[in-house]
Amino acid sequence: MRKKQNKLGVEVVTTGTMASRFAGSSDLYGDDGRKPWHSVNFMVAHDGFTLNDLYAYNSKLNGQAWPYGPSDGGEDNNNSWDQGGVVLDQRRAARTGMAFMLLSAGVPMFTGGDEALRTQFGNNNAYNLDSPANWLYWTRSGVEADFQTFTTRLIAFRKAHPSLRPSNFYSGVDNNGNVMEQMRWFKPDGGVADAAYFGSSSNHAIAWRIDGSEFGDSASAIYVAYNGWSGNVNFTLPWPGAGKQWYRVTDTATWNEGANTVVAPGAEAYIGGEYTVYGLQARSLLVLIAK
Repeated sequence: MRKKQNKLGVEVVTTGTMASRFAGSSDLYGDDGRKPWHSVNFMVAHDGFTLNDLYAYNSKLNGQAWPYGPSDGGEDNNNSWDQGGVVLDQRRAARTGMAFMLLSAGVPMFTGGDEALRTQFGNNNAYNLDSPANWLYWTRSGVEADFQTFTTRLIAFRKAHPSLRPSNFYSGVDNNGNVMEQMRWFKPDGGVADAAYFGSSSNHAIAWRIDGSEFGDSASAIYVAYNGWSGNVNFTLPWPGAGKQWYRVTDTATWNEGANTVVAPGAEAYIGGEYTVYGLQARSLLVLIAK
């Protein structure tokens, strides 16, 4: 996931690999009878960059003077990128990274402070620093408060929708006869993503639709689209189900900052039905529900 976000044109990560991770990594766990919840999903951990710093620094800065250093060790191959130094893009990347984790099948894990964009000022091995550079603070700047609200609401969305927490790996079969597969993968043009699309290193956008009715979900369907390309990509939306329309829960793009980046339940913006074209910003993620 880090490579796909931060190493475009440097590292090859296919959409097929991305899809496997989003869906709970059946390639790693399914062959011996384990379940999606055996997959622990994380973008960063206690040892290494914080989520904020993953997208704000190109390399570790462990040699700084007190209180930000010095620290020894620390991983050199972080797959980090400062997004060209553009602060809005850094925050977009952090929202997208958090969304990767909270919308994927499996158990999400993140480090305390990442919900509010905590920084260690580029130090990725700050174990020895009993200093302001390594403390958790309970006061929030406006940006930090907005990101905490984003995280909190996305957690609540995950908890409210059992289709994001499957007990078994998703099926591509229509199990309840409503003419919608439990899970289907889509190309941006609305066509079904096939093996050739999944395996091509030139593809950087993928979307999927989950049939919520198979999971007793309050949303009859959920649609997620990810644009990993460096420019905007148009996504043609699939069928939302009989008598349904698509409504936006969140878009991690730079235009959608603030306390309502993830809207409260019931406040979702109307987008449209099947064949509606949605322009998704570079390196952004979109979540829609059908109702």
